[in-house]
Amino acid sequence: MPTSKGEKVFDGGAAQYLDLTWRCLLYTFGQWIYKITLTLDMSEFSDTEITTVGSLSTLLEERFGSPAEADGDSYYVWEKDWGDLIYMAGDVTNQSPFMSFTAKIPKGKRWLKRLLLWDTDEHTEEENARWLVLRSIEWKNWPAFISQPIFPIAIIFFEWWKVVAVIFIVEVLWTALRYRYVNPKLSDAAVLFVKLKWISIVVTLIYLLSSASYSLALLALAWILGISGLVTVPGKRGTTNRVAIMLARKMGYKPQSTQP
Repeated sequence: MPTSKGEKVFDGGAAQYLDLTWRCLLYTFGQWIYKITLTLDMSEFSDTEITTVGSLSTLLEERFGSPAEADGDSYYVWEKDWGDLIYMAGDVTNQSPFMSFTAKIPKGKRWLKRLLLWDTDEHTEEENARWLVLRSIEWKNWPAFISQPIFPIAIIFFEWWKVVAVIFIVEVLWTALRYRYVNPKLSDAAVLFVKLKWISIVVTLIYLLSSASYSLALLALAWILGISGLVTVPGKRGTTNRVAIMLARKMGYKPQSTQP
C-alpha cells in the first residue's frame, strides 16, 4: 500500500484484544512503531461475538474514560498522554469495526534520535549517499575535523605550534584505526560538535583582539575556515568509498551507490 516517505507497514497477523481476534497492521517510521491498526472481520463472527462487538464502545470508555470526540455511536476519539485512539464502530453489513492506536513519540527522544543519528529510512538514496560520503571524508581525518571548536580556545592557553603538533600526532595515530573501525553515531554527533566552533571563535576573537594578539586571532579564524584540513595524513585513493561502505554496513543500510 502507498505510504509517506520513510513510512513502512507490516502485517502483524492476528491479535487478541478485548476478547476478540483482530487483524493487526504495524506502521513504522524510521525505527519507531508509531501506529497500530486493528480491524475485525465480521463475516466469520457468531451472534455472541457480534453482541460483544456491539458493546466495544462501552468497554473502551471503561478502559480509557470519556472520549474527547464522538460522532453518534459510530466514531470515537480518545486523546491520551501516550497518543490517540480512534474507534469506528462500523456495522455488520457495511464496515468492520476498526481501531487505530497512534503513539506520540516522546519529543525529547525523537529530537535526540534525529539529532544524533542519520536515519536512512527517512531520506532518499541520493541524500543517503551524500551523507555517507561526507561522513567518510570527515572520519578519515576525524581528529583534525573535531579540533575546529577546540583549537581557538586551546591557543589561548598553549603555544599555537604545540597545539598543532598534538593534533598532527593524534592524526598519525588515527591512521591505524580509521579503516578498521567506524561509528555512525560518533560520526554524526561530531557534525553537531563542530558547529560549536562558531561559539568558540567568538569567545577567542574577543579575548585575543582585546589582548592585541592579532596574528593568533587570524590563525584561530583561519583554522575553523579550513586550514585545519592541512594538518592531516592523506589516505590512499578510493578509501573514502571504503569508509562510506563501512558506515553503511554498520547502520544496516545497503546503498546502490556511495557516490553523491
